[in-house]
Amino acid sequence: MTSVDLPHTPPESVVVIGASAAGLATVTKLRRDGYEGKVTLLGEEAHAPYDRPPLSKKFLTGAWEPEKLALASSDQLTDLNTDIRLSTRVAAMDIKRGLVVDDTGLEYPYEAAVIATGVRPRPLPAVSTGTPHVLRTISDARRLKDCLRAGKRLLIVGAGFLGLEAAGTAVRLGAHVTVVETALFPLSSRLGITTSNRLLALHGTNGIDLRLGVAVEDARIANSNVWTVDLSDGETIEADEVLVAIGSIPVTEWLDGSGVDIDNGVVCDSSCQAVPGVWAAGDVARWWDVRHEKHIRTEHRTNATEQAQFVASAILGKKRSYVPVPFFWTDQYDVRIQVAGHIPEGAVEEVLESGSHEDSTISLFHKDGTLTGVLGWNAPREVSKYRRELLAQNKVWES
Repeated sequence: MTSVDLPHTPPESVVVIGASAAGLATVTKLRRDGYEGKVTLLGEEAHAPYDRPPLSKKFLTGAWEPEKLALASSDQLTDLNTDIRLSTRVAAMDIKRGLVVDDTGLEYPYEAAVIATGVRPRPLPAVSTGTPHVLRTISDARRLKDCLRAGKRLLIVGAGFLGLEAAGTAVRLGAHVTVVETALFPLSSRLGITTSNRLLALHGTNGIDLRLGVAVEDARIANSNVWTVDLSDGETIEADEVLVAIGSIPVTEWLDGSGVDIDNGVVCDSSCQAVPGVWAAGDVARWWDVRHEKHIRTEHRTNATEQAQFVASAILGKKRSYVPVPFFWTDQYDVRIQVAGHIPEGAVEEVLESGSHEDSTISLFHKDGTLTGVLGWNAPREVSKYRRELLAQNKVWES
Protein backbone atom coordinates (compact mmCIF):
# COMPACT_ATOMS: atom_id res chain seq x y z
CA MET A 1 0.00 0.00 0.00
CA THR A 2 1.33 3.41 -0.94
CA SER A 3 1.00 6.55 1.15
CA VAL A 4 -1.52 9.21 0.18
CA ASP A 5 -0.23 12.75 -0.10
CA LEU A 6 -1.19 14.83 2.90
CA PRO A 7 -2.81 18.26 2.59
CA HIS A 8 -0.51 21.26 2.78
CA THR A 9 -3.03 23.30 4.75
CA PRO A 10 -4.85 22.15 7.89
CA PRO A 11 -8.46 20.99 7.46
CA GLU A 12 -11.21 23.31 8.60
CA SER A 13 -12.86 20.60 10.71
CA VAL A 14 -11.83 17.32 12.34
CA VAL A 15 -14.21 14.67 13.64
CA VAL A 16 -12.77 12.04 15.99
CA ILE A 17 -14.90 8.93 16.44
CA GLY A 18 -14.16 7.28 19.75
CA ALA A 19 -13.70 9.14 23.05
CA SER A 20 -11.23 6.87 24.81
CA ALA A 21 -7.44 7.14 25.12
CA ALA A 22 -6.67 7.35 21.39
CA GLY A 23 -9.48 9.77 20.63
CA LEU A 24 -8.61 12.15 23.45
CA ALA A 25 -4.89 11.98 22.63
CA THR A 26 -5.65 12.95 19.02
CA VAL A 27 -7.62 16.02 20.08
CA THR A 28 -5.06 17.02 22.70
CA LYS A 29 -2.18 16.80 20.23
CA LEU A 30 -4.07 18.81 17.59
CA ARG A 31 -4.67 21.65 20.03
CA ARG A 32 -1.17 21.46 21.50
CA ASP A 33 0.27 21.88 18.01
CA GLY A 34 -1.79 24.98 17.40
CA TYR A 35 -4.73 23.66 15.39
CA GLU A 36 -7.57 26.22 15.59
CA GLY A 37 -10.26 24.57 13.47
CA LYS A 38 -13.48 22.94 14.63
CA VAL A 39 -13.00 19.64 16.46
CA THR A 40 -15.77 17.19 17.37
CA LEU A 41 -15.21 14.17 19.61
CA LEU A 42 -17.88 11.44 19.54
CA GLY A 43 -18.05 8.81 22.30
CA GLU A 44 -20.49 5.95 22.71
CA GLU A 45 -20.18 5.73 26.49
CA ALA A 46 -21.75 8.23 28.87
CA HIS A 47 -18.43 8.71 30.66
CA ALA A 48 -15.82 11.29 29.72
CA PRO A 49 -12.56 9.70 28.48
CA TYR A 50 -11.07 7.36 31.08
CA ASP A 51 -8.21 4.88 31.41
CA ARG A 52 -9.07 1.20 30.98
CA PRO A 53 -6.05 -0.76 32.33
CA PRO A 54 -6.88 -0.03 36.01
CA LEU A 55 -10.36 -1.56 35.59
CA SER A 56 -9.04 -5.07 36.20
CA LYS A 57 -6.91 -4.01 39.15
CA LYS A 58 -7.34 -0.91 41.32
CA PHE A 59 -10.91 -0.17 40.27
CA LEU A 60 -11.99 -3.78 40.74
CA THR A 61 -10.55 -3.86 44.26
CA GLY A 62 -12.28 -0.61 45.19
CA ALA A 63 -8.99 1.24 45.69
CA TRP A 64 -9.93 3.66 42.87
CA GLU A 65 -13.21 5.44 42.31
CA PRO A 66 -14.35 6.29 38.76
CA GLU A 67 -13.02 9.85 39.11
CA LYS A 68 -9.48 8.49 39.48
CA LEU A 69 -9.75 6.85 36.04
CA ALA A 70 -10.36 10.14 34.23
CA LEU A 71 -7.82 10.95 31.51
CA ALA A 72 -8.55 14.66 31.82
CA SER A 73 -10.30 16.95 34.28
CA SER A 74 -13.43 18.86 33.29
CA ASP A 75 -11.35 22.04 33.09
CA GLN A 76 -8.83 20.36 30.80
CA LEU A 77 -11.61 19.12 28.54
CA THR A 78 -13.07 22.62 28.40
CA ASP A 79 -9.68 24.05 27.47
CA LEU A 80 -9.59 21.77 24.40
CA ASN A 81 -12.38 23.88 22.86
CA THR A 82 -13.92 20.73 21.45
CA ASP A 83 -17.51 19.71 20.82
CA ILE A 84 -17.59 16.54 22.93
CA ARG A 85 -20.66 14.38 22.29
CA LEU A 86 -20.97 11.49 24.75
CA SER A 87 -23.63 8.74 24.64
CA THR A 88 -23.39 9.06 20.86
CA ARG A 89 -23.28 5.91 18.78
CA VAL A 90 -21.98 6.32 15.25
CA ALA A 91 -23.89 4.44 12.57
CA ALA A 92 -22.20 5.26 9.26
CA MET A 93 -19.51 7.20 7.42
CA ASP A 94 -19.94 8.76 3.99
CA ILE A 95 -16.42 9.37 2.68
CA LYS A 96 -17.64 10.94 -0.58
CA ARG A 97 -19.59 13.65 1.24
CA GLY A 98 -17.26 13.85 4.24
CA LEU A 99 -19.87 12.96 6.84
CA VAL A 100 -20.15 10.85 9.96
CA VAL A 101 -23.72 9.93 10.90
CA ASP A 102 -24.91 8.83 14.36
CA ASP A 103 -27.76 6.43 15.08
CA THR A 104 -30.26 9.28 15.42
CA GLY A 105 -29.45 10.49 11.90
CA LEU A 106 -27.46 13.51 13.02
CA GLU A 107 -24.63 14.35 10.58
CA TYR A 108 -21.14 15.55 11.47
CA PRO A 109 -19.28 17.07 8.49
CA TYR A 110 -15.51 16.72 8.40
CA GLU A 111 -12.51 17.56 6.27
CA ALA A 112 -10.43 15.12 8.32
CA ALA A 113 -11.71 12.21 10.41
CA VAL A 114 -10.02 9.89 12.86
CA ILE A 115 -11.45 6.46 13.59
CA ALA A 116 -10.62 5.51 17.18
CA THR A 117 -13.54 3.27 18.08
CA GLY A 118 -11.38 0.63 19.72
CA VAL A 119 -12.49 -2.94 20.35
CA ARG A 120 -15.19 -4.89 22.14
CA PRO A 121 -14.84 -8.17 24.06
CA ARG A 122 -14.98 -11.33 21.98
CA PRO A 123 -18.00 -13.43 23.05
CA LEU A 124 -17.72 -17.07 24.07
CA PRO A 125 -19.66 -19.16 21.51
CA ALA A 126 -20.16 -22.00 24.01
CA VAL A 127 -22.56 -20.00 26.21
CA SER A 128 -26.01 -21.58 25.82
CA THR A 129 -27.88 -19.65 28.52
CA GLY A 130 -26.99 -16.73 30.75
CA THR A 131 -24.82 -13.65 30.31
CA PRO A 132 -21.24 -13.98 31.55
CA HIS A 133 -19.14 -11.03 32.63
CA VAL A 134 -16.78 -9.20 30.30
CA LEU A 135 -14.36 -6.47 31.28
CA ARG A 136 -13.99 -3.51 28.96
CA THR A 137 -15.96 -0.58 30.38
CA ILE A 138 -16.61 1.01 33.76
CA SER A 139 -20.08 -0.54 33.67
CA ASP A 140 -18.58 -3.99 33.08
CA ALA A 141 -16.14 -3.52 35.96
CA ARG A 142 -18.87 -2.30 38.34
CA ARG A 143 -21.02 -5.32 37.58
CA LEU A 144 -18.15 -7.72 38.25
CA LYS A 145 -16.98 -5.78 41.31
CA ASP A 146 -20.42 -6.05 42.92
CA CYS A 147 -20.23 -9.84 42.61
CA LEU A 148 -16.72 -10.44 43.92
CA ARG A 149 -17.00 -11.27 47.58
CA ALA A 150 -15.07 -13.62 49.81
CA GLY A 151 -15.97 -17.24 49.11
CA LYS A 152 -17.47 -16.60 45.67
CA ARG A 153 -16.49 -19.04 42.93
CA LEU A 154 -15.24 -17.23 39.83
CA LEU A 155 -14.47 -19.05 36.59
CA ILE A 156 -12.39 -17.05 34.12
CA VAL A 157 -12.21 -18.18 30.50
CA GLY A 158 -8.93 -16.99 29.00
CA ALA A 159 -5.42 -16.75 30.47
CA GLY A 160 -4.30 -13.64 28.63
CA PHE A 161 -3.21 -10.47 30.37
CA LEU A 162 -6.75 -9.35 31.22
CA GLY A 163 -7.88 -12.74 32.47
CA LEU A 164 -4.85 -13.22 34.68
CA GLU A 165 -4.96 -9.66 36.04
CA ALA A 166 -8.61 -10.15 36.98
CA ALA A 167 -7.78 -13.54 38.51
CA GLY A 168 -5.10 -12.02 40.72
CA THR A 169 -7.46 -9.25 41.85
CA ALA A 170 -10.32 -11.64 42.56
CA VAL A 171 -8.25 -14.04 44.64
CA ARG A 172 -7.00 -11.11 46.72
CA LEU A 173 -10.63 -10.24 47.39
CA GLY A 174 -11.17 -13.73 48.75
CA ALA A 175 -12.76 -15.39 45.73
CA HIS A 176 -12.03 -18.96 44.67
CA VAL A 177 -10.72 -18.60 41.11
CA THR A 178 -10.43 -21.12 38.30
CA VAL A 179 -8.90 -20.12 34.96
CA VAL A 180 -9.63 -22.16 31.82
CA GLU A 181 -7.38 -21.69 28.79
CA THR A 182 -7.18 -23.62 25.51
CA ALA A 183 -3.43 -23.00 25.08
CA LEU A 184 -0.88 -25.08 26.94
CA PHE A 185 1.56 -22.18 27.10
CA PRO A 186 -0.49 -18.98 27.28
CA LEU A 187 1.30 -15.68 26.69
CA SER A 188 4.50 -17.42 25.58
CA SER A 189 4.40 -15.53 22.26
CA ARG A 190 4.09 -12.23 24.12
CA LEU A 191 6.46 -12.84 27.02
CA GLY A 192 8.68 -15.72 25.97
CA ILE A 193 8.38 -19.19 27.47
CA THR A 194 10.54 -18.41 30.54
CA THR A 195 8.45 -15.51 31.81
CA SER A 196 5.19 -17.13 30.76
CA ASN A 197 5.92 -20.17 32.91
CA ARG A 198 7.13 -17.95 35.75
CA LEU A 199 3.90 -15.95 35.65
CA LEU A 200 1.72 -19.05 35.64
CA ALA A 201 3.68 -20.42 38.61
CA LEU A 202 3.08 -17.13 40.44
CA HIS A 203 -0.67 -17.51 39.95
CA GLY A 204 -0.55 -21.11 41.09
CA THR A 205 1.30 -20.07 44.24
CA ASN A 206 -1.44 -17.54 44.95
CA GLY A 207 -4.15 -20.18 44.79
CA ILE A 208 -5.41 -19.89 41.22
CA ASP A 209 -6.67 -23.20 39.79
CA LEU A 210 -5.22 -23.18 36.25
CA ARG A 211 -6.74 -25.51 33.65
CA LEU A 212 -4.53 -25.30 30.56
CA GLY A 213 -5.09 -27.00 27.21
CA VAL A 214 -8.80 -27.23 27.95
CA ALA A 215 -11.75 -25.61 26.15
CA VAL A 216 -15.25 -24.71 27.31
CA GLU A 217 -17.79 -26.88 25.48
CA ASP A 218 -20.91 -25.49 27.13
CA ALA A 219 -21.68 -22.85 29.75
CA ARG A 220 -25.16 -22.39 31.15
CA ILE A 221 -26.87 -20.87 34.13
CA ALA A 222 -29.87 -22.40 35.90
CA ASN A 223 -32.64 -20.94 38.05
CA SER A 224 -30.33 -21.27 41.04
CA ASN A 225 -28.09 -18.62 39.43
CA VAL A 226 -25.19 -21.07 39.46
CA TRP A 227 -23.15 -21.57 36.33
CA THR A 228 -22.48 -25.07 35.04
CA VAL A 229 -19.50 -25.24 32.70
CA ASP A 230 -18.60 -28.36 30.73
CA LEU A 231 -14.94 -28.68 29.71
CA SER A 232 -13.39 -30.56 26.81
CA ASP A 233 -11.58 -32.93 29.19
CA GLY A 234 -14.94 -34.24 30.44
CA GLU A 235 -14.97 -32.31 33.70
CA THR A 236 -17.85 -30.06 34.78
CA ILE A 237 -17.26 -27.01 36.97
CA GLU A 238 -19.82 -25.00 38.91
CA ALA A 239 -19.27 -21.30 39.49
CA ASP A 240 -21.13 -18.34 40.92
CA GLU A 241 -19.74 -16.00 38.26
CA VAL A 242 -18.10 -16.43 34.87
CA LEU A 243 -15.77 -13.88 33.26
CA VAL A 244 -14.95 -14.24 29.56
CA ALA A 245 -11.58 -12.78 28.56
CA ILE A 246 -10.72 -14.41 25.25
CA GLY A 247 -9.67 -11.37 23.26
CA SER A 248 -11.34 -8.54 21.40
CA ILE A 249 -13.00 -7.61 18.12
CA PRO A 250 -12.41 -4.23 16.42
CA VAL A 251 -15.49 -1.99 16.41
CA THR A 252 -15.91 -1.47 12.67
CA GLU A 253 -19.39 -2.71 11.71
CA TRP A 254 -20.61 0.89 11.39
CA LEU A 255 -18.15 1.30 8.50
CA ASP A 256 -19.74 -1.42 6.36
CA GLY A 257 -20.33 -0.06 2.87
CA SER A 258 -18.39 3.12 3.58
CA GLY A 259 -15.50 2.40 1.24
CA VAL A 260 -13.07 2.09 4.15
CA ASP A 261 -11.21 -1.21 3.90
CA ILE A 262 -11.95 -3.45 6.89
CA ASP A 263 -9.92 -6.56 7.70
CA ASN A 264 -9.39 -7.25 11.39
CA GLY A 265 -9.53 -3.50 11.94
CA VAL A 266 -9.33 -0.41 9.76
CA VAL A 267 -6.71 -1.10 7.09
CA CYS A 268 -4.32 1.82 6.70
CA ASP A 269 -1.12 2.75 4.89
CA SER A 270 2.14 3.33 6.73
CA SER A 271 0.98 6.84 7.72
CA CYS A 272 -2.16 5.38 9.38
CA GLN A 273 -4.39 6.79 6.64
CA ALA A 274 -7.28 4.58 5.52
CA VAL A 275 -8.62 6.71 2.65
CA PRO A 276 -7.94 10.35 1.76
CA GLY A 277 -8.95 12.47 4.73
CA VAL A 278 -9.55 9.53 7.09
CA TRP A 279 -7.04 8.10 9.58
CA ALA A 280 -7.26 5.45 12.29
CA ALA A 281 -5.59 5.23 15.69
CA GLY A 282 -5.49 2.88 18.66
CA ASP A 283 -6.80 -0.67 18.98
CA VAL A 284 -8.93 -0.44 15.82
CA ALA A 285 -6.10 0.62 13.46
CA ARG A 286 -4.34 -1.99 11.29
CA TRP A 287 -1.51 -0.16 9.56
CA TRP A 288 1.27 -1.14 7.16
CA ASP A 289 4.48 -1.70 9.11
CA VAL A 290 7.34 -0.83 6.74
CA ARG A 291 9.84 -2.53 9.02
CA HIS A 292 8.17 -5.96 8.96
CA GLU A 293 6.40 -5.45 5.61
CA LYS A 294 2.94 -6.45 6.80
CA HIS A 295 -0.19 -4.97 8.32
CA ILE A 296 -0.31 -5.07 12.11
CA ARG A 297 -2.82 -4.11 14.79
CA THR A 298 -1.76 -3.50 18.38
CA GLU A 299 -3.91 -3.43 21.51
CA HIS A 300 -1.50 -1.64 23.83
CA ARG A 301 -2.30 1.37 25.98
CA THR A 302 0.97 3.10 25.03
CA ASN A 303 0.29 2.59 21.33
CA ALA A 304 -3.12 4.24 21.66
CA THR A 305 -1.47 7.49 22.74
CA GLU A 306 1.57 7.32 20.46
CA GLN A 307 -0.42 6.47 17.35
CA ALA A 308 -3.02 9.13 18.09
CA GLN A 309 -0.30 11.76 18.43
CA PHE A 310 1.25 10.55 15.17
CA VAL A 311 -2.12 10.82 13.38
CA ALA A 312 -2.69 14.34 14.69
CA SER A 313 0.69 15.36 13.27
CA ALA A 314 -0.18 13.68 9.97
CA ILE A 315 -3.43 15.64 9.75
CA LEU A 316 -1.41 18.82 10.18
CA GLY A 317 0.88 17.87 7.30
CA LYS A 318 3.78 15.90 8.79
CA LYS A 319 4.29 12.99 6.38
CA ARG A 320 6.22 9.95 7.59
CA SER A 321 5.74 6.27 8.41
CA TYR A 322 4.45 5.12 11.77
CA VAL A 323 7.06 2.69 13.08
CA PRO A 324 6.71 2.44 16.85
CA VAL A 325 8.71 0.40 19.30
CA PRO A 326 5.92 -1.51 21.05
CA PHE A 327 5.80 -1.06 24.80
CA PHE A 328 3.35 -2.59 27.23
CA TRP A 329 3.13 -3.70 30.83
CA THR A 330 0.99 -5.82 33.07
CA ASP A 331 0.64 -5.72 36.86
CA GLN A 332 0.22 -9.14 38.47
CA TYR A 333 0.12 -9.13 42.28
CA ASP A 334 3.27 -7.23 43.32
CA VAL A 335 5.00 -7.86 40.00
CA ARG A 336 5.18 -5.43 37.10
CA ILE A 337 6.16 -7.02 33.80
CA GLN A 338 7.24 -4.59 31.07
CA VAL A 339 8.04 -5.42 27.45
CA ALA A 340 9.63 -3.14 24.86
CA GLY A 341 10.17 -4.13 21.26
CA HIS A 342 9.32 -7.45 19.65
CA ILE A 343 9.76 -11.09 20.62
CA PRO A 344 9.83 -12.75 17.19
CA GLU A 345 9.54 -16.47 16.64
CA GLY A 346 12.95 -18.07 16.97
CA ALA A 347 14.42 -15.23 19.04
CA VAL A 348 17.21 -16.17 21.45
CA GLU A 349 16.45 -15.21 25.05
CA GLU A 350 19.15 -14.20 27.50
CA VAL A 351 18.02 -13.85 31.12
CA LEU A 352 20.03 -11.51 33.36
CA GLU A 353 19.66 -10.65 37.02
CA SER A 354 18.79 -7.05 37.80
CA GLY A 355 19.88 -4.98 40.76
CA SER A 356 16.58 -3.10 40.96
CA HIS A 357 14.89 -5.64 43.23
CA GLU A 358 15.74 -8.95 44.84
CA ASP A 359 13.19 -10.67 42.60
CA SER A 360 13.92 -8.70 39.42
CA THR A 361 15.30 -9.98 36.11
CA ILE A 362 15.84 -8.76 32.58
CA SER A 363 15.33 -10.86 29.46
CA LEU A 364 17.01 -9.75 26.23
CA PHE A 365 15.72 -11.15 22.94
CA HIS A 366 17.99 -11.30 19.88
CA LYS A 367 17.26 -12.39 16.31
CA ASP A 368 20.11 -12.76 13.82
CA GLY A 369 22.41 -11.02 16.28
CA THR A 370 20.17 -7.95 16.65
CA LEU A 371 18.39 -6.88 19.81
CA THR A 372 14.63 -7.05 19.08
CA GLY A 373 13.08 -6.83 22.50
CA VAL A 374 13.53 -6.56 26.24
CA LEU A 375 11.38 -7.84 29.09
CA GLY A 376 11.65 -6.74 32.70
CA TRP A 377 10.30 -8.50 35.77
CA ASN A 378 10.21 -5.73 38.37
CA ALA A 379 13.06 -4.01 36.52
CA PRO A 380 11.75 -0.65 35.21
CA ARG A 381 15.13 1.10 35.16
CA GLU A 382 16.78 -1.55 32.99
CA VAL A 383 13.80 -1.73 30.64
CA SER A 384 14.01 2.04 30.11
CA LYS A 385 17.67 1.73 29.19
CA TYR A 386 17.13 -0.97 26.56
CA ARG A 387 13.97 0.71 25.30
CA ARG A 388 16.04 3.81 24.47
CA GLU A 389 18.43 1.56 22.53
CA LEU A 390 15.54 0.06 20.57
CA LEU A 391 14.12 3.51 19.83
CA ALA A 392 17.50 4.67 18.52
CA GLN A 393 17.88 1.77 16.13
CA ASN A 394 14.29 2.30 14.95
CA LYS A 395 14.84 5.84 13.64
CA VAL A 396 15.96 4.63 10.23
CA TRP A 397 12.46 3.34 9.45
CA GLU A 398 10.51 6.50 10.23
CA SER A 399 11.38 8.60 7.21
